[in-house]
Amino acid sequence: MVSLLGAGHRDQDHIETSYILFKEEFNTIYLLLRFHDELSEANKRKRVQEVKRAYHPSLLRLLVRKAGNVVNTCKDSIFEVLGMAMTKAKTANPSLGTLASQQKHAKRVEKDVVGHLGRSYDPILEKHFGKRVVLEITTVGGEMQEYVGIFKDYSRGFLQVMDVSYSDGDQIRVCDIVVPRAHASIRHGAEASHTK
Repeated sequence: MVSLLGAGHRDQDHIETSYILFKEEFNTIYLLLRFHDELSEANKRKRVQEVKRAYHPSLLRLLVRKAGNVVNTCKDSIFEVLGMAMTKAKTANPSLGTLASQQKHAKRVEKDVVGHLGRSYDPILEKHFGKRVVLEITTVGGEMQEYVGIFKDYSRGFLQVMDVSYSDGDQIRVCDIVVPRAHASIRHGAEASHTK
């Protein structure tokens, strides 16, 4: 579940201050944008601190992240070994093939546990953590769009980039982007361009 915070949206007799997305809805997401100028003053201050922490992570945050990466690597390895053991057991004993329904249930539980326990470790993305990157997004029409921002985080299914200059009609607005990895990737590191 993800809760998106903003300054508020008036709807009839109330103001909606967040939007909740449930796990079952994640596959319908194309792109999530959080525009800085639409946040409440309190959330603007929180976001500025969030950008600073993303761009200059503390030693404690880096250590916690490294510990989490070790856990995720071990977890992924355990599930890979279990999967290979199940495959080998089925080939060695064909009568285990009748356990297809139990195997389907086990795979669903494994998927839920992996998703619940956290991120998968990606050593290539880790090198860009807290740095300016180029985020490439493939549009529905197949075009490639590039956005430069600070790489904040990733999960098995999503990438998060902050402090992006986003073209919104005839204006450029600062926003944070969360996008599914199914149609987006971090392809380059980025530096500010200097013009003479």
